Parts: sequence; C-alpha cells; structure tokens
Amino acid sequence: PAIKCVFCNGSGVYHNTRITCTVCNGKGMVAVPKGLIIDQCPECEGTGAAMGSGMPCVKCKGKGLVSK
Repeated sequence: PAIKCVFCNGSGVYHNTRITCTVCNGKGMVAVPKGLIIDQCPECEGTGAAMGSGMPCVKCKGKGLVSK
C-alpha cells in the first residue's frame, strides 16, 4: 500500500518550486461571471500552481505517494 510522501506532503513537487497560477493568483478558485458563484480554477484545477510547474520531489518522483 502507498502512503502520502512526507518529504513533499503529497504534492509531488519539491519544496517551494511551484509557480503561482496567473489566472487565480494562487487561490485555486475563481469567480464565475454572472453572479457571486465561486468555482475551482480551470487553469490550475484548484491547486493554485501553474500546471507542470515545479521540480518533481526526489523521494516520490513526483507522484506524491511512496511505498509503505
């Protein structure tokens, strides 16, 4: 069974190497036009970081999980 990588806290990315999403400014949520509805950012899929940014974690090789 796999467990969350403690080195990257399950993010799959090495400490502080992610680039902030420019659409939601790192919040992971955006306001939808026509009202006060807030939805997950379509660009970063709610992560708050630009997709594909950051150096992969050396312990889990970017998967966010390690073998127990």
